Amino acid sequence: MHSVHFFVYGHVQGVFFRKFVVNEALMLSITGYCRNRLDGSVEVLAEHADREVLEILLSMCWRGPRMAEVIDVRANWDYSEKSEAEFVDFQTLPSE
Repeated sequence: MHSVHFFVYGHVQGVFFRKFVVNEALMLSITGYCRNRLDGSVEVLAEHADREVLEILLSMCWRGPRMAEVIDVRANWDYSEKSEAEFVDFQTLPSE
């Protein structure tokens, strides 16, 4: 199981960015969460058996929904070999 924890910066709150991430993650069968942060960024933690699938989500977040303006995405990959997912679905959490 691979995971990536990343933060998306720019005009990403109030433009349906989290809904966009949830929809993309569910289509890719990714588990995890996303939430708004007080600094105006969006935090995403995503898990999947294939790193390539997580890379697709990460690249989709660089684009974002139509009204978003993504300036930066900072990702931290987890290379541990955990066998099971920590999450059972992908959801939006309350803001940090």
